[in-house]
Amino acid sequence: MNYLTNLKFLCIRKKELKMLKIKKFIMMFIIFLIIGCWKADEKVIPYDIIDIKEIESSYNSPWIYYAKGEKIYSFNIIKPIIVLNISSGITREIGKLGFGPDRYKIPSWITEYYGNIYVGDKTTGRLLIFDTLGNFIKDAGIHSIREKFVFCNETLLIIKNPTLIDNYFILYDLKNDKQIISFGNVIEYPIKKHRLKLTNEGKWQPYYTEWDAMDSILVQYDYYNDKFIVYNIYNGKVIKRFGKKHNGWSVPRVIFFEGDKYHEKRFVVAMTPCRSLVITNNYIYFIVMKLWKYKWFSRGFYSKHKEKKIFSSNFLLVDVYSRNYEYVGSFYPLNIHQFRGDEVLRLDFVSAENDTILNFYLQSNDGTFFKRVSVKVKL
Repeated sequence: MNYLTNLKFLCIRKKELKMLKIKKFIMMFIIFLIIGCWKADEKVIPYDIIDIKEIESSYNSPWIYYAKGEKIYSFNIIKPIIVLNISSGITREIGKLGFGPDRYKIPSWITEYYGNIYVGDKTTGRLLIFDTLGNFIKDAGIHSIREKFVFCNETLLIIKNPTLIDNYFILYDLKNDKQIISFGNVIEYPIKKHRLKLTNEGKWQPYYTEWDAMDSILVQYDYYNDKFIVYNIYNGKVIKRFGKKHNGWSVPRVIFFEGDKYHEKRFVVAMTPCRSLVITNNYIYFIVMKLWKYKWFSRGFYSKHKEKKIFSSNFLLVDVYSRNYEYVGSFYPLNIHQFRGDEVLRLDFVSAENDTILNFYLQSNDGTFFKRVSVKVKL
């Protein structure tokens, strides 16, 4: 009797093990299928590194305000803006510090357009125009520039006002010295229970890295929801929302900031992953760090060894979209190129030479070393 009972038990156990193996196989198949779908969702675009330039400088730059081709614009508060040629090492100053009609105190933004250099003065809101040699031409007459601005054409300028919650983008007619329209919708933090902890209940407007404008459109990245918003700059209306959600994406977490001598203790949302957004004639380039993969880690949280490992392992991603807002593909341009020895260099600026050549401008934390990585994308 015991023999028959044991035999029956062994037969049942054998069937159970067989079913367990089948279930395990099915689960593994599903997992591989999902992973395969994830990989298929990210089309890798080939590219070539066509040039790398490095240079030491004694300027002690806190960050790169603007860069184009060989030129890097920087400012360190005790000296005027300098333009550094990354090939020759030659520098020249742009204008002078002060409060006079031809002077600025703290730049809010710098750009080149049609052969001139435009400098926004954060302290007065003025827009000052200089020639390429750094000589003052005139005050453009605007008195509301506190942050980034972008030329749409020779007379129209998009300004972002960081003091406003809604309608923070302003279309300005430079020729006729007048505001045409203001637009821009507030975005609320998605997790309701955290809103009361946050300043302005987590209502957000884009950082300067998260938007760009060209022709009749302005594209803004919504990092709360991992999507893009497209505005018609002439009427301020949203004409499109687009963008593929990244694998493993999660809502940026709320963290407690301990404060410092300049800022009080408070809850804040983790920093934006977007390092730049660049529009060209035919493409939209989105440069982003995969912060969500590391619980929205920010620099300084991990050891130098761990940080280097993170940044060298497909951490900085470039997504490419057509001007029809269709996803084209992605590539990882920096990886090993984002270092000087063991130091992770900070990506401060990205500019496009044309539809397929991007320049990535990096600098050391002490502001004495600059690097430009030029990439040709095979689209």
